[in-house]
Amino acid sequence: EPGTAGIAHINKYSREHFDGGLICHWTAHKGRILRATRRYDIGDIILREAPLHIVQAANCSAFRTVEKLCKDYEDEFDYEPLWY
Repeated sequence: EPGTAGIAHINKYSREHFDGGLICHWTAHKGRILRATRRYDIGDIILREAPLHIVQAANCSAFRTVEKLCKDYEDEFDYEPLWY
């Protein structure tokens, strides 16, 4: 059943990596959803993870636009542009 697909794994991962601050549920209308298990204040970081895969895509026009923006406004961007 789709409703059980991965939910136990997601909840275990949440407990191990995010102090159980989120729990995954299944709904017939939306499928898998995450709900907070505690109160968060505005501005709190809930999830922080590195990208799983990064690929530079120099031949993509959208990527070239991001590269130009990063160059023109380098004080506004913390990282080099990477397409992922």
